[in-house]
Amino acid sequence: MHGVHGGPVESNKLINPNQFAEFVYPYMKSVHSKVLGMGVHLVLEHPCSDQNKNLPHYKKLREELGWKGKYIWVFGPETPLEKQIEIFGNHDVIMGNVDPPSFQFKDFDEIVALCKDNIERGLKNPSGYILGVGCELPPLAPPINVYAMMKAARTYGAFKQ
Repeated sequence: MHGVHGGPVESNKLINPNQFAEFVYPYMKSVHSKVLGMGVHLVLEHPCSDQNKNLPHYKKLREELGWKGKYIWVFGPETPLEKQIEIFGNHDVIMGNVDPPSFQFKDFDEIVALCKDNIERGLKNPSGYILGVGCELPPLAPPINVYAMMKAARTYGAFKQ
């Protein structure tokens, strides 16, 4: 399940957390309840842009749903990984939020460094971590930057058993 609500439209850049609670949360809870009730066990949730003041509502959603299913949270880079891990880390996967404009415009070495930083912070999540760009890959990102992400993942993200 992905894309069942507005993402950037519900960000704190456009609406305040009280408006989120009144207009977004009830619909979001209804949709998530239905999807989980249908037996879907994995949900990709992408709250885009600045969602920091909405985090208590996302936490409330997970609590009211009884932490059913496994969520992969893909917040934008405005929402620090550490906050995400604090709220969701004991149950859900965090997908790292490398800054999309940086991913599109910075050079290879800068992308490797950004990814390394993201990996080092994200690997602290007890329920799993996926390296990714905060709002998916920018369409005009140079292919070499995708390679830079892969290189960083292989160099800094390998698990030792």
